[in-house]
Amino acid sequence: MNIFWLAESEYPKPDKQKPTLPISIWGQYVLDNFATVKEAVEALKTEPFTLITATVPGEKRLATVHLSLSDASGDSAIIEYINGKLAIHHDRQYQVMTNSPIFENNWP
Repeated sequence: MNIFWLAESEYPKPDKQKPTLPISIWGQYVLDNFATVKEAVEALKTEPFTLITATVPGEKRLATVHLSLSDASGDSAIIEYINGKLAIHHDRQYQVMTNSPIFENNWP
């Protein structure tokens, strides 16, 4: 699991019907709850929670990140929130992620 800065991230507005999860523990949540990338992707597709963020200490901007996952089988995924919408790129070919820009802009 890796988390990188993604200035373009925009998370959905909190929904009173769903629990919230701080982005600071998003990666740990995935590590604690899923044994494979496939399991994590299937669960995260259902958007069981709304990610929340806070301002970067000493600044006025929000902390914004995206998440990459890989497992022992070689499976991998990159998970981002762009314009408040979940974007999941799931395939063995998704091996590299950087900070900004969004993943789709980096893929031929």
